[in-house]
Amino acid sequence: MLFALLACAEPQTETIPAVFEGTSEDGVVTWVLDFGTDPIVGDAEVVLTQSIDGLPLEVEPAIEPWMPDHGHGVSEPPVVEDLGGGEYAATWTWSMAGAWEVRLEADGHEGAIDVVVR
Repeated sequence: MLFALLACAEPQTETIPAVFEGTSEDGVVTWVLDFGTDPIVGDAEVVLTQSIDGLPLEVEPAIEPWMPDHGHGVSEPPVVEDLGGGEYAATWTWSMAGAWEVRLEADGHEGAIDVVVR
C-alpha cells in the first residue's frame, strides 16, 4: 500500500515538531519528526513517532536522508533505535547544507519530508 507525503519545511528559529499525515486503506498515517533544533551540517539526532488512526505503528521505519538535487544520500545509513510505543530515535550525519528529503517507509507506507539543512 503506497501513498506519498510531501511537505516543505522552512528553516525554523525554535524547535517545533513537524507533523505529516497521509490517508491509506489502513487509515490516517501520521509521522511526527522532531529534530530538536534546526538541521545543520553534522550529526542529526531525530525522534520519529508514527501511528495509524492515532494508534502506535510499532514497525521499525526505514529512514533514508536523500539529497535529490545531487542524487545522493548520507555516507552511513541511519541508526534507528526502538523507544517503544511507535517512537524511534534515529541518528545520522548530514554531509552538506542544502535541500534534503527524509524518505520514510513503514509497513508498506511511504513518505518524503523536505528538510533544509544549514
